[in-house]
Amino acid sequence: MTRTAIRTSPVAMLAAGWSAVVLGWRASALCSAGRLGLTLVGAASAPVAAWYGKLLVDELALGRSGNVAHVVFYAVAAAVAAAVGLLGQQLTIYLVARHNSAITLRTESDLFEKVCGFVGLRYIEDPTFQDRLMVAESAASHGPNSITDFAEGSTRAVISILSFLGMVALVWPALAVVLLVAAIPGLAAEIMLANRQVVATLAISPLQRRRMFYRMLLVSEQAAKEVRLFGIGRHFRGLQLDALRRSQDVQLALASRTAIVQAGLSLLGAAISGVAVAIVALRVVRGELTPGDVLLFMSAVAAVQGSLSDLVARIGAVVEAVKTFQRYLEVMALPADSASGELVAPDLSHSVRFEDVWFRYQPDGPWVLRGVSFEIAAGSSVAIVGVNGAGKSTLIKLLCRFYEPERGRIRWDGVDLRQISPESLRLRLAATFQDFMSYDLPARDNIGLGDLSRRDDLTAIRTAAARAGIDDAISVLPRGYDTMLSRIFFADDDEDTQEPGVSFSGGQWQRLALARSLMRDRASLLILDEPSSGLDAEAEHRIHQTLTEFRTGRTSLLISHRLGTLRYADQIVVLDGGLITERGDHDELMAKAGVYARLFTLQGQGYQPATLA
Repeated sequence: MTRTAIRTSPVAMLAAGWSAVVLGWRASALCSAGRLGLTLVGAASAPVAAWYGKLLVDELALGRSGNVAHVVFYAVAAAVAAAVGLLGQQLTIYLVARHNSAITLRTESDLFEKVCGFVGLRYIEDPTFQDRLMVAESAASHGPNSITDFAEGSTRAVISILSFLGMVALVWPALAVVLLVAAIPGLAAEIMLANRQVVATLAISPLQRRRMFYRMLLVSEQAAKEVRLFGIGRHFRGLQLDALRRSQDVQLALASRTAIVQAGLSLLGAAISGVAVAIVALRVVRGELTPGDVLLFMSAVAAVQGSLSDLVARIGAVVEAVKTFQRYLEVMALPADSASGELVAPDLSHSVRFEDVWFRYQPDGPWVLRGVSFEIAAGSSVAIVGVNGAGKSTLIKLLCRFYEPERGRIRWDGVDLRQISPESLRLRLAATFQDFMSYDLPARDNIGLGDLSRRDDLTAIRTAAARAGIDDAISVLPRGYDTMLSRIFFADDDEDTQEPGVSFSGGQWQRLALARSLMRDRASLLILDEPSSGLDAEAEHRIHQTLTEFRTGRTSLLISHRLGTLRYADQIVVLDGGLITERGDHDELMAKAGVYARLFTLQGQGYQPATLA
């Protein structure tokens, strides 16, 4: 994925703005309608209060000749109008909070439903996508609310401006034109600042993500031992602060420009207001206007200036919101990262075939696999052997449809994997990855996640745990299978019953991950990528005995650097530089005296008694 500039054409921005409004309406039509109604009521209340205030002052200026009933009516009407406006503001604050919550829930749900819908890893392993996702996540909920807020504020401002300008025109028609012309520089300045804000947001997104990465290293249980042993905590702290300073430099540069522009606009507004009030006051002294006209005019000047300033500021904010919201729309519009396929994967009855498979992670990158062809017959075990970087893990990614071959194909019982739905294919697979996950969840969930349909079946969970050799270790925990396996979360969120979790060793976590894959005991193909790399010799022996029994009659693909564990595989495939250089069973490959024989012999030497010179 390449970086793309945000489209700033009026059409593109209007389309994005409309999408945000529709999203806000779908999140909560009731809140959207309520906010619109309160906006109209609030916009009318200020001019009405000002008008009755003028009439009240004029009536009071008449002294004894004034009408008492009129005085009471005008006073009550002005007070009621003002009260309605204030009450509307408070109700609007409540509705905005509810609407924000609804929008956040809707956008978070939609955004991560999109992420969950990615079949493979092409987007997930792309740093450009990660930066875009970070902006999209923050803009998703902010955008619709900002645009709705702008629509409400604009409506309120336009109604207020038009109402008060009509009143101002009665006093001095030219002043209405002056006030409108004075708003043009502010409008242009706010749009310019909004453009700069969007650029700044995109610039600091990678810095913020990097900062969070360094923060994670400083507090992560997984990294804690190395961080302290190697004394690199302050090094990462320095990198974290450097990323923070660099992002702050961008923000402070923008803040200084904003302060200068806003200060200039404030001085301009004050100057216009001062001149206008002085002229009206002079006309009052000459008897050309009434005291009530003075109050009305001062209210109009304050209202028009305030509404124009608010409108201009909202324009800048909404331009920024629309531009960043486009990142959300771009993520939501991303095409599928892989063909979905419509066929349902059957239980494997013949074979899985790799046919002339070529693959590389980037279009201009090096080939990781180059014309790989081999077969995994149903019911057989195939082992993949090779040095680091030979392409072993890539084969697994392709088989699991995390990526698609650039050339060639992989067939499941003769059907191209691209024609099979990923969901149905993965239901036929059980896999333990070398870079397995350690979930901060109770033990039963750590295993039960391997088959969500049986997540509550404790018997099935314990059977899988026993096969992986971890049942005994879990059974003696304080809460058994309900024990939280975490040092960063409590077993219970209730403050009165908070109980710290426990932590497993690396080998225990590996057996837990193996148990998770063994929950799928009805899978057609078992994939084991270094399933015993973190185990001691005794535990490794027991696990391989169990796995050998478990694999009997099942189709399995095995990867391990410990070649002794692979010697009984039906077929051993040797990868070297993305090519298959050897294949056969253990005895055949040893007889060839090739790469496999060399690697097997080298490992075997480590178990031979030392000889004295």
